Amino acid sequence: MSHEAALLNLRADAEFYQLDGLAQACEAFINPKEGSPKNRYLILGSKWFVDDDEYREDLLGTVPSESDWATYASKERLRQPPLNDMKTPMSVSGFEGLRVTAVMERVGARSIIGYDPRRYRLFGWSMIAEHTEIQIQCTLLVVFEDLEMN
Repeated sequence: MSHEAALLNLRADAEFYQLDGLAQACEAFINPKEGSPKNRYLILGSKWFVDDDEYREDLLGTVPSESDWATYASKERLRQPPLNDMKTPMSVSGFEGLRVTAVMERVGARSIIGYDPRRYRLFGWSMIAEHTEIQIQCTLLVVFEDLEMN
């Protein structure tokens, strides 16, 4: 079930049981007030180069611990390339899924000043490797949902 569907169901239940505070809180997430910040997704970006041997052996081990830059974006921006095709914590599984998720969370923990996992939830990531004449250029975008940006 998506977050949106869960919120809609929760709001309906809150209205049925006359839990006005909960219904209003759900409404605030479903329909944010005009003028409230819509850019609640923090995008961290990095670019680095690896040799062909490193690429074949363990590309994930070459990911920088900190990002080169950061910016906030809207949910609409996440629907555009390359973010529309990103992996999410729920789309990966097994040991490698846990490992890649931990690497992406590490990037956030070391890049976001005052990082708190209760505020920043890993939303997804996109890693692209392009071959150049000499090395492989890797680009990483890691997206965190800022839960305090209603």
